[in-house]
Amino acid sequence: MSEPIYRRVQAEWSLWRAFVDPPPRGEIDATAKTRIKRLLDIDRNDAPASTTRQAGRWAFSAQPTSGSGTEAAFRAFDVFCLGLGLELLDMGFKQGEIVFLIRHIRPVLQPAFRRIIDHYPPLSFQRHGAKDYPSLPRTRDGREPDDAVFLLIRKVEVDEFIRLPTRRRTQEIFAPAFCFGETDLIATISTSAVYRRKAIIVELARLARQVQRLLQDAPVRRRGPKP
Repeated sequence: MSEPIYRRVQAEWSLWRAFVDPPPRGEIDATAKTRIKRLLDIDRNDAPASTTRQAGRWAFSAQPTSGSGTEAAFRAFDVFCLGLGLELLDMGFKQGEIVFLIRHIRPVLQPAFRRIIDHYPPLSFQRHGAKDYPSLPRTRDGREPDDAVFLLIRKVEVDEFIRLPTRRRTQEIFAPAFCFGETDLIATISTSAVYRRKAIIVELARLARQVQRLLQDAPVRRRGPKP
């Protein structure tokens, strides 16, 4: 079965509602739309000439984005990556840093996204028993599945350790770590030489499930006069 394709207006609609609580009504806020547009523009206009095994050419698409403006096409995973970009923007990352980072970690993000969509419970107020999701880790009391997935990122300025002869500061971003559940997160931070000192932590599972659910309900805005 082919994977559903969504228009850019559907991606914007879904992300806006994923980031605002309670979910808003009406047209997307102009500021939110501009933030999304800027990330997409940087990704499209500053794409490297070739790909490598470590990095994809685009952060928010596996291939050149078909269409332009409101007609551009996205898959659910692409919209999830764009949502992660907005999360990092809120955390103080620069737009160029975000595009660079997601290009590099996109290949390892995709299996985590697929695992969440295929095996994690849908978002709801209903409580689930651990036995209903035996493949998931359990909460500390053992009664419920721990449905959180954490992404750990660490970036440092190179001259934090090495004094460069120029004034230009360069960055090093370590390979990301994924932690499935709170217990795994605590164990990773406690034992990892990379992340014990400092780490940026982003929870992914809620965003992935929100994006998947909202895209299915996202309206398609057609051009031309209303009937």
